[in-house]
Amino acid sequence: ALSEVVAVPELGRFALMLGDEVWLPEVSRCLAIEGVEMVLHPADWDTAVAGEMAATERAGENRFHLVSVTRLDSPGKLGSQTTLAGEYIGGEPIPLMRY
Repeated sequence: ALSEVVAVPELGRFALMLGDEVWLPEVSRCLAIEGVEMVLHPADWDTAVAGEMAATERAGENRFHLVSVTRLDSPGKLGSQTTLAGEYIGGEPIPLMRY
């Protein structure tokens, strides 16, 4: 089921995207259409590609911020990360911060 978009005064509009939903462009697109500004994403990276490609693609395609939080011993060997979405010029990398 699709997460509800919740408006938090002074912070913005939030929603959840769980685990492997980051691989499904339709989920993030539906959230973007609902007006989400930041997606909170509890994740368990099974591969490095999930965080390096799928997460940044979803944030860039739909222009929302994505905060992915994972455990330290995830199989993909990636930690938690924040992907910031904004106005991009062609070929510009998407800002990504890892923790």
